[in-house]
Amino acid sequence: MAVIKPTKFEKSGRTYYRVRVNRARQGVKVDEYFHLKKDADRFCRDLEDRIQKGAPIAGNVQAIKTFQQAVDEYLAPLDDGKPLLQPNGKPLKSSTSNDRRHRLKWLCSTFGEVQLKSLSTPERVVELLDEDREWGSLGTRGNYLSALGALFTWAAKKKYMAFNPLKGFDQARDTKRRERIWTDDEWKRMLKAADAREDHLGLFLRVLWATGCRKGEALQLRWVDVDEDDGLVSLHFTETKNGSDRTVYTADKDLKQRLDAHRRAWGNHVLVFPPDRGDEWSPGKPFREARAKAKLNQPDQKHGEVLSMHHVRHTWATSLGAKGATLQQLMAAGGWKTQSQPLRYMKVQEQQAKEAARLMA
Repeated sequence: MAVIKPTKFEKSGRTYYRVRVNRARQGVKVDEYFHLKKDADRFCRDLEDRIQKGAPIAGNVQAIKTFQQAVDEYLAPLDDGKPLLQPNGKPLKSSTSNDRRHRLKWLCSTFGEVQLKSLSTPERVVELLDEDREWGSLGTRGNYLSALGALFTWAAKKKYMAFNPLKGFDQARDTKRRERIWTDDEWKRMLKAADAREDHLGLFLRVLWATGCRKGEALQLRWVDVDEDDGLVSLHFTETKNGSDRTVYTADKDLKQRLDAHRRAWGNHVLVFPPDRGDEWSPGKPFREARAKAKLNQPDQKHGEVLSMHHVRHTWATSLGAKGATLQQLMAAGGWKTQSQPLRYMKVQEQQAKEAARLMA
């Protein structure tokens, strides 16, 4: 690292010593002036020491804001029926604005009380983003980083941050499609390990398996949205990834019985999966512990993938495709607005059929 030194200059007959450093990737932006060289030198030594220790350093920040406060202010136009604006002043598409709202609101559970000025390095941002969280794919992770980057660009313009720490950061995206699915044996082992726990995990996984919903959608499921219709259990999801409500039906009698028993135990809460401790129950750590107990925490040889909760959705859609579900049925049940995702699951099934044919050759 280059040694930081003050620059001497004169203005209006007076001598000043300026310390100017702009290293965005290191979280450093400083522009300070001193009358005495010894004060400037002392400041430089202290600054170098703080940089070596990895302390975040951001100057010229005019206001102290938490991440939650910044998100609320940034998204305020949407509450007034106005669009979010791009840095060039042009309005974002409504679908993009809604997606950004969903991602930033979701991130408030992790970043909420963190002060923006402390998020001055990409490493610090990524550390918080990945904390106690297992991503289904790096592409999904990259989408959340993009939402954070847009917020930080806005915050820097408002002088709530010195700069956007994610500017120029390589958001490594994994474009490899998820190919692995849960086998019957793997799923039975996983449920056995989940049922041995004294928490919501066993029922939570069964809801994912029966409906193909996303993890975040199941976490927001309310008792008022669980009903029966013509002998089927209906689950209505309001907090969805694409912002559109949808109802999923299942004929799983075992799930119905377990939901009834769970309602008797937890029905005094609004949520089906209420917090047992703290502010919110999270399935991430329980799932990883149960997966390890079931000896399923290693990647398979064929695809190099470790089974995750999102693989349940993949398995559900693949199974529906194998049983003859139409494209329209898959889109309605899975909550997809475009045909590309459900078509992917159908193609996976076609490939499996080809592999089965070769086994018979």
